[in-house]
Amino acid sequence: MKPLISNQHFLSSTESGSSWAVAKRWFSDCATEHLLCAQKRNEFLPTRLIDISTHTDILPRLLETSEIVSGIKYATLSHCWGKHMPKRLQQDNLLSLKTKIVFSELSKTFQDAMKITKYLGLRYIWIDSLCIIQDSKEDWQREASLMSKVYTNSACNISATGASDGSIGLFFDRNPLAIQPFRARFLGNQVKGSFYLVNPSLWADEVDYSPLNRRAWVVQERLLSPCNLHFGSTQVYWECRQRLACEAYPVALPSAFELLDCYRLDPDGGGARIRESHGLHPDSSLDNYTLWGYIVATYTKGELSFESDKLVAIAGIAEQMHKVLGDQYLAGLWRNHLADQLLWVAEYGRERTRKSKSKRSHEYLAPTWSWASIDGEISRLGYISYTDDRGIMIDILTVRVDLATANPFGQITGAFLQVRGKLAKAVMYVSTEPGGVWSLGVHCNRLTDTGMFS
Repeated sequence: MKPLISNQHFLSSTESGSSWAVAKRWFSDCATEHLLCAQKRNEFLPTRLIDISTHTDILPRLLETSEIVSGIKYATLSHCWGKHMPKRLQQDNLLSLKTKIVFSELSKTFQDAMKITKYLGLRYIWIDSLCIIQDSKEDWQREASLMSKVYTNSACNISATGASDGSIGLFFDRNPLAIQPFRARFLGNQVKGSFYLVNPSLWADEVDYSPLNRRAWVVQERLLSPCNLHFGSTQVYWECRQRLACEAYPVALPSAFELLDCYRLDPDGGGARIRESHGLHPDSSLDNYTLWGYIVATYTKGELSFESDKLVAIAGIAEQMHKVLGDQYLAGLWRNHLADQLLWVAEYGRERTRKSKSKRSHEYLAPTWSWASIDGEISRLGYISYTDDRGIMIDILTVRVDLATANPFGQITGAFLQVRGKLAKAVMYVSTEPGGVWSLGVHCNRLTDTGMFS
């Protein structure tokens, strides 16, 4: 433990020189020493960026990136919109924001994010509501299709992790003693000696289940970014492909910490541990299908302000997974092993999430055979047992998805699936108890071979 622990003196706010200094050190180490983090970036630039200027004061303005040379670095921002959004990009203020954005008119979160961007040595930042025209459907659809590239190629994703809306900002007051690593001396017969006491749920409470990470959109933003600088309610946290850290443990988190595996696994072959933990057949060709199912399970725990974003808000990850799988994407599922993936389960709300019982969405988002048609938590999507689909009793005859735009990973307008399988009589047993569940009994000795259903 001792090599992991900070020797710094903690101050009473995360808006302090010591907090910012450790954040800048993490960013610098990641940019110069982490090969896994650096290899994901290329020369892509978003359509628009916020130029915060090189002056001592922050003098932001909206910039069309076609006006600048390639190769620049930019930050991105993940934040909860909430009800506090005093300034956003619209068609009638596009020209004025390209001349000047009044700093004092921005939300506190945006102001704080620009301060951190400048402190990290960056000049540009991408913020969704200031870089996408909010009252233009065409601009939103085009920019949403680029979301994967925007976050994948950012220098750092700044996360307003502890804030529920833009009025709160990035920084929080805190009790320094509450985060100082605590060493206790034990004098008992069974346990004797000096030990550091660790709160194993610190990361889970402050990051994984924070107000920000209840947003479904953030799953994509967090996974695609090469590194995330989380501003939590008590500490600043760092997350990249080679390091997880916080102010109390700036070198690395202790191994005892509870973590959501979804954010620790890279879509280049990281699903093996999940398959093993669930007793699934060890097969490297299935690892990334399992990983996709785990990502979807995490994603569906989050909240969406607009139901229509269901497929769009995960399209960036789907695009990256497509590059790895080389498989056809079908409204949240994949063509290979499709019969297995149809066996997803709609769950009741889980601990630490605000989700209640799953329900069908009010508007058409996806066919009923896709998890994307459900507002609620999904599980067992990627639990494929064998590559030869042993035990599957249906054949996929026809499958089609009608796209709303040219983006194969975005919204759809319709879909059709036809399968062939054996039919059996079934009896439904419905509980009479309040909140009771129903079950289905199948007479397996009456299977017929000629049935076809769609």
